[in-house]
Amino acid sequence: MRFSRFIYKLTILSVFAVFLLSLTGCGESKFELSPEQKSPQGVSLEDALPADTVISVSINTQNKEQREKFENLKSYFPNEDYDKLIKSALDDLNMELTDIGLSYENDIAPLFSEKFKGVFGITGEFPKTPKLKKGEKASVKAKSPDMIIAFTVADPKKAEEIINIMAEKNSNAALTKVFDFPALDNKKESMYLALYKDVVIMSTTENNRFEAIKRLRNNENSLLANESYKKALKSLPQPNLGMVYMNVNRLFEEISKSEDVKMPASEFIKAIQFEAFAFVAENDGLKMVAQVGMDQNSKFNINKFPYKNPYLYKNLPGNDLMMFAEGYGIKDFFEIETDILFANKADRDDFERIKRLMKSYIGLDLENDILVWMDKGYAFAMQRNDGLIPGLSLYIDASTDPKSAAKTTEVIDTAFNQLVDSVMADGDPLLEKILNKKLVKMGETEDELNLVSIDFTQLTEEELKTAEIPAGLFNEPLEIYYGLTKNNLFVFSTYTGLKNEWGKKELTVAENPAVKESMIYLNNYPYQFSYLNIDETVKYAERFIVLMEGVKDESIPKDVGEAFQKVKNYLAPIKYLVGGNQKVENIAEGMMFIKMEKPEAAENETTDISAEVNE
Repeated sequence: MRFSRFIYKLTILSVFAVFLLSLTGCGESKFELSPEQKSPQGVSLEDALPADTVISVSINTQNKEQREKFENLKSYFPNEDYDKLIKSALDDLNMELTDIGLSYENDIAPLFSEKFKGVFGITGEFPKTPKLKKGEKASVKAKSPDMIIAFTVADPKKAEEIINIMAEKNSNAALTKVFDFPALDNKKESMYLALYKDVVIMSTTENNRFEAIKRLRNNENSLLANESYKKALKSLPQPNLGMVYMNVNRLFEEISKSEDVKMPASEFIKAIQFEAFAFVAENDGLKMVAQVGMDQNSKFNINKFPYKNPYLYKNLPGNDLMMFAEGYGIKDFFEIETDILFANKADRDDFERIKRLMKSYIGLDLENDILVWMDKGYAFAMQRNDGLIPGLSLYIDASTDPKSAAKTTEVIDTAFNQLVDSVMADGDPLLEKILNKKLVKMGETEDELNLVSIDFTQLTEEELKTAEIPAGLFNEPLEIYYGLTKNNLFVFSTYTGLKNEWGKKELTVAENPAVKESMIYLNNYPYQFSYLNIDETVKYAERFIVLMEGVKDESIPKDVGEAFQKVKNYLAPIKYLVGGNQKVENIAEGMMFIKMEKPEAAENETTDISAEVNE
């Protein structure tokens, strides 16, 4: 995969995801970092990167509190495989170092301490990818974009000694000076080093190294003078373990030139000033804050979008909850997405043709019949059923236009009626035995929904064998609920507990104990709501493992249960993920918190998955 194409896909997904979750240039002055954000000798590593850096990544363990919290969280997880991985990597590194008379333990390790900061930046113009004819192979290996790396060293004198040894032992390397600072050139491997005070600079070009040292000396024209980067530094939580920054406009511009293809030129992309992430260690988990800075003068000024607190979760079933997400305004989100995906006229025309085909086939217009009633709250839930099929539910507040919502529901109902009628017309006795459709009363409320039930438990073992359905695959009926409630809530669900739990306040998402606990992390993020329970998800996954172990199929690994147990042990410290959003001026900000707890002693814990599932 081409590097720039990969970056493009990664960026467009992350930018759009962060922006949607949150909808529920260079200056002369330089941002001054705190002492903990600099090297021990006071070097601002970000000064090594130019103001128009496309992507930058930083790692910082210099804050004692952040470092200790992270080390404590890391201790919750099994370290056997991690230790093996590190040992293997160090063994490989030592083999290379031996060739130049060095070792990791004696020469490299002393360069670093527990207090460390490093920055990585992709800069300059992206190299143009040569056009190839069909079947033609590239004669020259594609170049990577220019990169600059800067990191602190605990022992600068030792670092200079190693640079001298590298030059002495490698015929392709030569010692030099950059502004009187020791440096190393290796043109063959496109590696250019320099030691600036207690910071090592690495670059893929000689000029980039020179400019990096120049910026460090003069304290000007660096990333710290970039207005968007300064805004991210000011608004993201400090101190943190590290952050990622993307100059989105510049990124898409460079990709477009290097790949010789047209990248999205939509108003949405042009309105994005930056995207940034920060990672913060807390006493009981890890927090990630993501931001997308938007142009206040564009139509995507976030203050123009409807931000609403979640409200549906207070009345929706939340038993055995694996995942839940509530947002606001599907209609608004769809408009943004179409602006991104169909920016040019050709794509827009194709989309219009698809809409016309859809209307001719199902009789509904996308905007006027479907999206028109989807401008309020919506929610998606995943719950554990007793069987293998999960309970997937979609809820949409249709109170804006209940007539259009009813029209959409009628189309769904007609499709199910035709399915049932065709099955009955075929006269298959097995299908007639298990398929049923009826209107059911929901709990003790006045709501009624359609229910399509496919009950494989009605089949005998012989009938299951005839239908080639593995015994034990279904131990409860597959139920599909759909329709509109009295309060104009559109419902489509496969959760088998929906009918009995409907309307019971004590069984709602809001009253789920883990969800209630998770809400304390969302005090400053009132908009949107997302939740993933790891314990419930693992319990559900165990059912698949039990089934796979019981199926005689050579394609299924024999140690699937053992492998799953290892994954389960790694996930054990993670209880749930919870996320919310807020708006800060023209910045859309989302937060995800990963709740962690130290696992209880597992000395007497069984590894028999089937036993756990059958309890």
